[in-house]
Amino acid sequence: MPATGATGEELLAVVHEHWIKYAAPFFVGLILLMISVALFVLAGISAHHAMWLSHTSFVTGLLLLLATNHWFFAMLLSENSARIIITNKRVIHLRTRLFIHEEMKEITFEKMRFVDAKMHGLLQVLFRYGTVWFENGASLTYVPHPNRMVKQIQQAMGMK
Repeated sequence: MPATGATGEELLAVVHEHWIKYAAPFFVGLILLMISVALFVLAGISAHHAMWLSHTSFVTGLLLLLATNHWFFAMLLSENSARIIITNKRVIHLRTRLFIHEEMKEITFEKMRFVDAKMHGLLQVLFRYGTVWFENGASLTYVPHPNRMVKQIQQAMGMK
């Protein structure tokens, strides 16, 4: 049985954003990692011929590897903290960027009549994610199975 607060609000679902949001940062991190490895290889090849090039490429590769590693794991921790919370009175979207900012978007059902799901493009249809649009103009992106979420929200709007 869902928990009921003093206001009569019941928790219906807590949903993570779709995993596809990790794809672009993963490929950026992979490219930066490959550039770092190429700089290490250049440092090894040029060690006997041009010492200044070897030292410069090694230090640059090391700094790039360090920066890429820290950026990637900070991004993973930040993106993993995003949640969509559905109750019988509202939808709450929580996003946190580590040490930078926190964002909370609250959409109440009081005067809302409809909610819509949109999936555009082959990737969104293939991987079953999309955007949930609300009557007041607010939207939630990277929603897994948006049609299912719209159905849950519509049922919750009927419960109020």
